[in-house]
Amino acid sequence: MTLFRYKALTKTGYVKTGLLYAHNRHELRRILEKVGLFPISFNDWSIPSIFGKHLTSARKKRLFLIEMCFHLTHMLRADVGLDKALWEVFQHDKSSPFAPTCHSLYVDICSGILFSQACAKHPQLFDQVWVNLLKISEETGRYETALTQLSQHLKWVENVVQQLIAAVRYPIYLLILLSGLIIFLTHYLSPPLMQFLSMLNQTPSGTTQALIFGTVFLQEWGYNLLFSLMGALLFIVTAKKMDPKFHRKIDQLKLKVPLIGPLTKNIHLYRFLYGFNLLFLNKINILKCFSLASLPVTNLFLQEQLNKIPLWIETGIPIARAFEKTQLFSSFDLRMIQLGENTGALSEALEVSCERYQQIIQNQLNKSLKSVGPLLTLLVGAILGWVVVAFFIPLYENLLNLEVS
Repeated sequence: MTLFRYKALTKTGYVKTGLLYAHNRHELRRILEKVGLFPISFNDWSIPSIFGKHLTSARKKRLFLIEMCFHLTHMLRADVGLDKALWEVFQHDKSSPFAPTCHSLYVDICSGILFSQACAKHPQLFDQVWVNLLKISEETGRYETALTQLSQHLKWVENVVQQLIAAVRYPIYLLILLSGLIIFLTHYLSPPLMQFLSMLNQTPSGTTQALIFGTVFLQEWGYNLLFSLMGALLFIVTAKKMDPKFHRKIDQLKLKVPLIGPLTKNIHLYRFLYGFNLLFLNKINILKCFSLASLPVTNLFLQEQLNKIPLWIETGIPIARAFEKTQLFSSFDLRMIQLGENTGALSEALEVSCERYQQIIQNQLNKSLKSVGPLLTLLVGAILGWVVVAFFIPLYENLLNLEVS
């Protein structure tokens, strides 16, 4: 859909401007006329994009959806109509980059379109899980339950993302410091010190020779290594888009990276189990629950394994056995799923597994934060110590010898 900026005339003669999503200009004119506006002019006002993705960050989307769920839930519980509730959300922050989307939802609701259908027009903001939960809520007429469940999940995702940012912030600062230290060492410190030591006609020690070799190597080959690394990353990104098998292999290797791999796997499995349980609670067909729950899983290897579960279930395999065949879930998860399947309390069993994954992810984040930072600090300290032992101690000793002589 295209974002249009329009200028229209109201029935009372006032000029009104705004932003609205529509497939084309004819649809925009029809939508405006339905709500009693007579279009004067309109033009394309699309948000710039990079590599097909809107500049608006994922975090802004989550925060907007959390706030939207909060406002809609409380207003619907107060028996406020959905159209008025959406209008209040739109009026709350007109400067938001998602205000046009909210206004488009309001216009669609006023035109008689269902809430789920209106949200489905904006896949860049509302995913399939969101749309399908709203479809189920429309059968009961109670949007509050689905919005509350979605809000809780989005809050948890936001909390995990902020913890991830906190976990990598300090290591990134240290890596920047380490890069600056290496640049200073190779370009400014080493050359004059090497000239001075050569003037003394003394054989440098092993540590000094190693440091001199390292600085000369970085001076001559550092940029080549940097460009080679950038080229390799560009090749991997391009190959992943063009070759699904290569994409799958890279995603599989990502799961084997220490610290990052297990954390990534647990986050994706939590998303899958939580989405499946959320859909299953709302009485969606179990096979469709599996296909929709795997959509938030962005790791291609995990997604392919999870997509096999409904295929195995269709052949008559029990749910717990289908989960076991993926070789992704722990024995605890398999026991809980089997227990829930046998007792008819599958949803309660999945909730226990989700809570366990939340705790595991929290512990892994804390472990990463406690281990990566000190390791990088030790690395920076080791390089500084190496410089002192290789250059400054010999320099100090030679200066003392010069004073004595």
